Amino acid sequence: MKYLAILPLLLITAVLWSQPIDNKRMKRDIEVAENILLALIEDASTTSHQGFRVEGTYLESYGLLFTVQRKFGLLSVGVAPAVIWDGNRAISGRVESRARGEARTTQPRRGTGYTIKADSAQVMNNEELRELSETFLADYGYLLTQLPDNEKICIKYSEGQKNGLFGATNILAYTMDGQQIENASSPGFTMTVSKKAVEDHRTGKIDRNALISRIEYTENKASNSEEDRELVLLNSIFQRAYQRDLSDGFFMRGGGNMERIPGLGVIFSYRFATKHEGDRFFFNNGEFKFYFPNNEGEKADVLRRLELDEEDVADEEAQEEPDFEEFLEDFKANVVEYGSTVRKLNGDEVLSFELSFPSCDDCDDRPEQVKITAKQSLLERYRTGGIDLDEAIGQLQVSYRE
Repeated sequence: MKYLAILPLLLITAVLWSQPIDNKRMKRDIEVAENILLALIEDASTTSHQGFRVEGTYLESYGLLFTVQRKFGLLSVGVAPAVIWDGNRAISGRVESRARGEARTTQPRRGTGYTIKADSAQVMNNEELRELSETFLADYGYLLTQLPDNEKICIKYSEGQKNGLFGATNILAYTMDGQQIENASSPGFTMTVSKKAVEDHRTGKIDRNALISRIEYTENKASNSEEDRELVLLNSIFQRAYQRDLSDGFFMRGGGNMERIPGLGVIFSYRFATKHEGDRFFFNNGEFKFYFPNNEGEKADVLRRLELDEEDVADEEAQEEPDFEEFLEDFKANVVEYGSTVRKLNGDEVLSFELSFPSCDDCDDRPEQVKITAKQSLLERYRTGGIDLDEAIGQLQVSYRE
C-alpha cells in the first residue's frame, strides 16, 4: 500500500517536470527580467548615459543567459577611447587614456588626436556588480516562471563588443583622490545558479546566504590560442566567409566577438550589413565614416576612401536588397558544416551565434537580431554521419528579436 501511495506522487512529479515551455510567456519573462536587472544597475550607477545593455536568451537544456555589456568603452569606466587619425589612411594602435571620477573629458596621451568628450566616469567594480546580481537572483529570479528547476540562470558581465577597426584601448582609471584603480579594464565575470536554488529560497527552504553560497563565479578570460585553437579557427572561417568579396548580400562588419562560458559553450557575436546600409563607423557608398566630438563638442567628420571608382559605387547602389531568408538558411548550414569541426567541447555544451543587423524600416521580414544555437552532441552526430545536413539544420535552436 505504501508503494501505491507513492506512485501518484511520482507520476505528478513526472508530469510537472515534462510540462512544455510556454514560449510566449518565456519571452515576456525574459524581457521583464532584462528591465529589472538593467534598472538595478542604472540606479546604482548614479550617472546618466551609462550605456548598459542587457540581453537575455533561453538556451534549451541549459537555461537562461543574461549578457550585460557596456555599449561603449569598458564595463568599469564609462569613457570613450581617444583615437589618433594620421590624416592619411591609417589609424594608430593602442592609445592610453586617463579618466577621473568627475572629469568631463578623457585626455589622450598623444597630442595629435581628438579629445573625446564623455560623461563623468562612474566606477562600478566587480564586487558591486556581484551584489546587484545577487539581489536580482534572490528578489526577482522566481519571476522566471517558465524556466525548469533543473536548468540554470547565468549572468555574464563583459566589455562592449570590440570594434574591428580600432581594437582594444587601454584605460587608466583613477579615483577622485588620484589613486589608480587596479584592473579597471577587467574583462568581467560570469555567475551561475540553478533555478532550483532560486525556488528553494522563494519557498523558504534556504535563506539568502545559502542561495548566495550556491552561486558559482568565473572570471572571464581571454581566449587561449592553444587551448581554443578549434574555436579560433571556426571564428576565422566565418569572418572570411562573410567578407564583401565572398558574400553576395550580407557581409560582416568588424571582427566580431568570441566568448567562452564554462559549462555553456561558446558565443560568437557578429554584426552584419548590406551594401545599401551604413552608419557611423561602417561602410557607406564606398567610404568608411567616422564621427568623433572635437574639443568644442561638435562632430568632426573623418572619411576613409576605399579603392572604389565611380562605376563600382554605381553598381553597388543598383543592386537589389538581398534575400534575408536565403542568407539565414545559408548561415544555418554553415553552422552545422563548419561547427562540426569543433570536437573539444563537452556533449552538453553549445555553439551559439548572435547575429545583429541594422534597423531597416523597409525590411518587414528582417529582425534586428537572430540567435542560432547548436549542441555539440548534434554537431558530433552530423560529423560522424548519424544525421544528414537537413536533419541537423532542423534541430538547431533559432530565436529572433525584432
